[in-house]
Amino acid sequence: YKALPSEFTNPPNADYQTTVLAFNFSIHSSIYTSLAQFHFLSGNTNYPAYFAVSAFLYACLIASVFGFFRSYGSIPAFIATLMFIGSHSYVSSIYNHYLMQVMSVLILGLFIGAVRHVKLFSITGLKTYIASISTCWVANYNHFIPILLPIMTVASLYWFYPKFTITDQKEEKLKRSWLRKTGIYVGWGSLFIFAFITHATALKNAVTFFNGIIYVLLNPPPENVYQGVSLAVFSERWWTQIFGFLSIQHFYPFVSEDKIVHGIIALGLVPGFMVLATGLTLVILSIFKPLSILPAESNKTDWHLIVIYTALISTVVLYIPVSQGTAYAQAKSAQYLLTCIYFVLLLPLAIYFKSGKVFQHFFEIRKKTSWRFIISSLYIFSLVCFIAALFTPRFVLLKKLGDQKHRASIMHPSYFSEAKRIISEDDKAFVLFEPIKSSNVYFGNQPFSGYRVVPTQHQFLRRYDKSDHGSKGKYTDALPSEFIEPEDLPHLWSLTSKDKINWHAERLVFRKSPNLYFTGHIYRKNAGLKYRQNNFNSNFDSKDHGMFSFLRNGTASIFLPPGGPYHLEVKVVHKDETNKTKSDQMAEAIAEKAKAGKFPSLTSMKQDGPIVTMEYLFEKTNSPRFSLVSRYDGEFWFTARLDGKDIVAK
Repeated sequence: YKALPSEFTNPPNADYQTTVLAFNFSIHSSIYTSLAQFHFLSGNTNYPAYFAVSAFLYACLIASVFGFFRSYGSIPAFIATLMFIGSHSYVSSIYNHYLMQVMSVLILGLFIGAVRHVKLFSITGLKTYIASISTCWVANYNHFIPILLPIMTVASLYWFYPKFTITDQKEEKLKRSWLRKTGIYVGWGSLFIFAFITHATALKNAVTFFNGIIYVLLNPPPENVYQGVSLAVFSERWWTQIFGFLSIQHFYPFVSEDKIVHGIIALGLVPGFMVLATGLTLVILSIFKPLSILPAESNKTDWHLIVIYTALISTVVLYIPVSQGTAYAQAKSAQYLLTCIYFVLLLPLAIYFKSGKVFQHFFEIRKKTSWRFIISSLYIFSLVCFIAALFTPRFVLLKKLGDQKHRASIMHPSYFSEAKRIISEDDKAFVLFEPIKSSNVYFGNQPFSGYRVVPTQHQFLRRYDKSDHGSKGKYTDALPSEFIEPEDLPHLWSLTSKDKINWHAERLVFRKSPNLYFTGHIYRKNAGLKYRQNNFNSNFDSKDHGMFSFLRNGTASIFLPPGGPYHLEVKVVHKDETNKTKSDQMAEAIAEKAKAGKFPSLTSMKQDGPIVTMEYLFEKTNSPRFSLVSRYDGEFWFTARLDGKDIVAK
């Protein structure tokens, strides 16, 4: 990897992402090598293997949930399984191909399933807990360790497990004694190491959070153009993520929000809170006043479940505060903790009712006026309503997935046929690939192995600088437009989908008319009509409006065919038009890039409130041109007029 020239380890090389995943220094190669999408190893695509692995991880997770509750009866197992299957937020990490996150969440599910039976200080415990938690460590997923550590700590509490019996044979005694000591020493050592990692990587941030909690509550969080502005804590959207109805990918500006889905979610949050409150009440009741109808059971087993329940609540309470910095961090932490939250909602089925027979018997003989019966009935009824509400967005988004309208839909076969056509016609092709959905960026590179391609949105592109041979090098974020050089124009292609299903490739030099091309983290072409003038001015003309596109941390470039001269007028408007400070900051940032020569052919630039107007003059020439005309690392609106007429991106 170190010996490869930079053109192999950086964009726009189509294989750079696969190369980085398989051989980089931040994530161990063993995690991704088996799934690395090397085109030359498997023909056109190895998607079936990739999706099979993802499906297997999801199936293992559902099976572990079912297995945990099955010993308490078929009804609790059925209810628990439905809850996990019904959450679209839970499966969205698989739909969006966050492989390491899926693996970590599966490890958490397996931890919870194992903690009732497998103690940490044993050879089996080392294979179960230490091997799994080490996977997160090796994969540089240290921030997930604080979620696993409380469950592993519960597994270290020896008195909850059956005593180890030693046979009378001396040799067997020595053997088992040696294994037991090995398990204890390695278990304690591992627990100490990962506790230190937890403190060093995550929980130390809790101090900072609690010191600034009053400030956070009284002041809006700072804007982060890369990872989004955090949601207000305890807002409806915030709870929507916490309860696993939807994740951040299903809110504006990532998708057009479905009013029916969000209406059902608003109703579904009510039973979610009821399940949480009544479930906690039932657990407290089971501690201070066990049910008289229950058969005598091991008090140790009952308390073990209560300790697990307490550990899960503590994990949620401690981890949520340290993950509220950005919208991205909030969404990730909500998905990380969803297993814990769902087990908190479901464990009263095991702690209070204890078995399927008791569960059924309780509702048959209890007096209908008993306050215990009322609380239990309210818990079960709320649980059923909550699960029903979970399935509504799940079914709606599943239908969109099947109709190729979901952000995680697989790519249409026309993409691969167009890729073959590009390669056959141009052996030096440079493709501007416009993803329809964020999941497209994971699979768009494979058909172009050995060629140059960059996705125009939905992905953070990174340059790897290894000029310092004494270190491992460093990564810097970059936008797709930064990789396009003037000499690339003869081989520049655009690969887009007009109908959001079928793909079409176009070689830019063959175009007969001008066109706009956007790149960025997210953009929406031709989003709608807006005023082109500052409406706070007294001479505001309400008839002067144009077609605007929305960009977040993006650029706009224009292709011009031979000819000219061309006069281009560009207007850039900050998203928050009423915020003078942010508008001024945008104008200053654009002016700095203009002074640095980032916008060739720029003749003038002026600011009027939230609007920055840029004038360009492209002299007459016999050659086509591809020129950058706008860039801002924030959220903004963009419109342009070429020779006095609106020009829109096609």
